[in-house]
Amino acid sequence: MNRQLRFALGCAVLLSMSLVRAQGPPAGENAASLDLVTPGELVIEPPTLINLGFEWFIQGDTNRTASVEVSYRKAGTTAWKPALPLLRLQGERIYAESRVDVIAPNMFAGSILDLEPDTAYEARFVMSDSDGVRGPSERIVTVRTRAEPQPYAGGRVFHSQRKTATAINSTKGSASEEPHPAVR
Repeated sequence: MNRQLRFALGCAVLLSMSLVRAQGPPAGENAASLDLVTPGELVIEPPTLINLGFEWFIQGDTNRTASVEVSYRKAGTTAWKPALPLLRLQGERIYAESRVDVIAPNMFAGSILDLEPDTAYEARFVMSDSDGVRGPSERIVTVRTRAEPQPYAGGRVFHSQRKTATAINSTKGSASEEPHPAVR
């Protein structure tokens, strides 16, 4: 076969494949199965003193009907407290003055707020979808908020003294007790 004929056949095959894909989901999957949500990796963000952050990646849920309810409790206690639900993200573009250009993946994200520093918590995430959930719909993780930073016990301590206006003026040979405009 000559080169042009092979190129034309290759283009025809690629075109027919793209038309088949454009007609709908692959064999064995219908549109309803693409609406099912499949939970993926649950990522725990680095904690702050009083907040915990989470991202839960998913597949499916093309109609965006899934949701994630969040609750938490101090480790060792029995009563769960409600938190804000996770926010649904899928393809949103975040653009800021040419410095940031990010497209959000298919996921949920959120935080548990106003906690106590240096405390262990259990966080429970329950995913639901009117179309169904494929896989485990509940995750419980144990996380700890950061402790408040403390000075190093064996470190040196430096003391500073603020110069007064009199000290500044006396170095210039003036005996004025008036405060210097730059010192307040």
